[in-house]
Amino acid sequence: MGPMARTKAAALLNRYNSLGSLLVAARTQRCEPDIVTGQIWEQLRTFSQLLTSAWRTEAFKARVISTSEALLTYLQLDMCGLERECFRILFLGPDNRLLDDRMLWEGTVNRVHVYPREVVRQAIELSATALILVHNHPYGSAAPSATDRRLTQQIIDACAVIEVAVHDHVIVGREGIFSFAANALVSDDKNNLFENADKRVWT
Repeated sequence: MGPMARTKAAALLNRYNSLGSLLVAARTQRCEPDIVTGQIWEQLRTFSQLLTSAWRTEAFKARVISTSEALLTYLQLDMCGLERECFRILFLGPDNRLLDDRMLWEGTVNRVHVYPREVVRQAIELSATALILVHNHPYGSAAPSATDRRLTQQIIDACAVIEVAVHDHVIVGREGIFSFAANALVSDDKNNLFENADKRVWT
């Protein structure tokens, strides 16, 4: 890589903070003419699409879907560059095989309205037996807020009535990813969600 290419690469990474954010931007935004040509931007867009598709295949190829490193990497690549807060759910069948991956709600830059009743309705519609909840923090830390914890417990409680488990709630930030399961925050005990926990955020 020549000096000019290194300078442009550094400028792009500086603007988007991380390679993941840059690749998402290449998929979803227009070219940055002050830094790179349209041709280079299209090459980045193609690479981003291929990389995300490859990680999706890797994450979902297993018979049993869990919040593995492959799934976390795919979710971060797919969501870390979104400019609005979005909420999606992975619906799993009796053998934890993926039934559907649905982006259910899109909100503002710092808030998205989620309805536990609708989560239950769609779980019943798909005959799901387990869920993995996912949402993003477009401009903040991936660590969960008190609202995130309350919402998670509300969905756990609503789904328990129809015997649907919530395996995890994953939060994607620009510089990291947070898993409720990895931090022991997915539990039948409501109080566990509100205690101080080890806030491990993977980057």
